[in-house]
Amino acid sequence: MSLTEIDSLHNPRIKLVKGLMRKRRRDKRGLFLLEGEREVARGLEAGLEATQILLCPKLFKHGARSEARRRAQSV
Repeated sequence: MSLTEIDSLHNPRIKLVKGLMRKRRRDKRGLFLLEGEREVARGLEAGLEATQILLCPKLFKHGARSEARRRAQSV
């Protein structure tokens, strides 16, 4: 999966994530959120299938060396 820069809070992906903060919407879509570099890495290592991975490179502790970031690019 290629990385796409999102620069608007009105982006449909951001709206989806915001909606998933409510249990009702998570249940309706059959999706949930993993938040944070460590949790995303653990989820991927556990075999969870990611439909989308959103990240802010500036906030990633390990930057380009991050295992979670490497795995996100291969999804």
